[in-house]
Amino acid sequence: MKLHLFFIGILLLSYACNKLEVRKESLQSDRLADLKQQSQNLAYYDSLLQIRLSQRDSMKSYFLFEKNPEYDEIGKYYAKSQKLENNLRRSYIRSVVNELGIMELASIYYGAQPIRHTGLKVSGSEGEYTETEVIPYDGGMNYSFTNLNMTTETVTYAGGKDNGVIQFIYNNMSIPLKAEYTGGNKKYSFTISQADKAALVDIRDFSVVLSDIDRLNKEMEKSKLRNYELGIEN
Repeated sequence: MKLHLFFIGILLLSYACNKLEVRKESLQSDRLADLKQQSQNLAYYDSLLQIRLSQRDSMKSYFLFEKNPEYDEIGKYYAKSQKLENNLRRSYIRSVVNELGIMELASIYYGAQPIRHTGLKVSGSEGEYTETEVIPYDGGMNYSFTNLNMTTETVTYAGGKDNGVIQFIYNNMSIPLKAEYTGGNKKYSFTISQADKAALVDIRDFSVVLSDIDRLNKEMEKSKLRNYELGIEN
C-alpha cells in the first residue's frame, strides 16, 4: 500500500513538473512576443518622430520663440507678425503655442477707456458664431494696465476655454470674421485682420506638429519602460 502511494506521489509530482515547464514555456513565449511588439513600436514611433522633428525644424523659423529661464519651464512660439513690440497700440486676437503643442488664444484691447471684457465672440457674415468661456478678472489670465491714459486689456483663453473659437477661425480664414469683446461695460468689436487669421492658422498647424512630438516621445518612453520591465536595456 505504501509503495502504491509512493508511485502515485511520483506521478503527481511529475505531472506538476510538466505543467510548470509548460507554463514557463508559455510565459517565455509571451515575453518574446511582447519584446517583439515593443521593438516594433519603438521603430514605428521613432520613424514618425523623425518626420515630425524635421517638420518642426523647418517650420519654427517662421515664428518667434519666447522663454524666460528664470520663470518659464516651457517656452512659447508666436507669429512674427504678432511681435509684441510692434503691436502695443492696437486691439487684436493673438495666437500662441508652447513647446508641447498646447495652443492658447488671447483677446487684446487697446483704447482710451477700459471696457473690462471677459470673453470673446467670433462670428461670420451668415450669423454663425462661436464664443469663449468667461474669464473673470484675476490679474493673470485676465489683466489690464494703463499707460499714458491708454488702457490695455489682455484676456487669455487656455486649456480649452477658447471653446472652439480657435477652430472656428481656422476653418473660416478665407471669409470676413468679426471679433466682439463680451462681458464688459461697453460694446467693442472689429474685423479680424487677414494677417491675424493667418497667424492663427500657422500657429494651429505648428501646434499639431509639436503635440505629436510630445505624444510620440511619451509613447517611446512607455515602450522603453516595458522593455526594461522585460529585462532588456535600451
